[in-house]
Amino acid sequence: MPEYKIKVHNKSTIPQTYILFASTPVVEGPTSTKIFANIFMVSKTVQYPSGHADFKVKSTPYAVCGTSPNAIAIGTSVSTGDSVPIRLGNPTIPSQGSKIPITVDAEHTPKLESELIQDVVKNGYTFTTGEYLMPDPSHMFLGFGGEDSTGEVVPLATFPMLPNQTYNVTPVVKYYIGTGSFSAGEIIDVQQIGPVILIDFTTGPVTADITQNADMKYVRNS
Repeated sequence: MPEYKIKVHNKSTIPQTYILFASTPVVEGPTSTKIFANIFMVSKTVQYPSGHADFKVKSTPYAVCGTSPNAIAIGTSVSTGDSVPIRLGNPTIPSQGSKIPITVDAEHTPKLESELIQDVVKNGYTFTTGEYLMPDPSHMFLGFGGEDSTGEVVPLATFPMLPNQTYNVTPVVKYYIGTGSFSAGEIIDVQQIGPVILIDFTTGPVTADITQNADMKYVRNS
């Protein structure tokens, strides 16, 4: 599978810390399900006008779960408690794809299993949760993740987990570059990030060369 590469040149007027996050997936599940975007990667401080940041994104998709110390909400940082690589359903013909049953132990720790089933959701995968007692409050979450540059699986999108549910998750291979003081796994309000640039890998090349200019706006060079 391809590796996506993004280079960001800082031609602005101040040092910048660049962040990478993804479009949230489409999730079919309980009507109350709210999908949150998480910071995927954070660059070191990039000096101007000749510095640049490099992001490398492996395309292997992962199902993730975990328990957050705080409510799943904007500003909360979450880390992956368990993850499994997944096979997405074929977009055009019925095929095998990943179904992820979830178990919860006595300590309210979720764990992922993995199996292949026929006719999984197109371009997606499926979580199924069983019957268990909900802790109060419950900070368990499910989501979609990817590998960072060190090989650690980081959540790209997360949502609260409920018992006795089926969630069909369809990821989108679209990423955003922005700036700010964040940490990997932190849940963000995308509308508050400021200027960003969309990088769509769904149909285009697997590399992107970006420049942030003095007006703080971004342009894609290639």
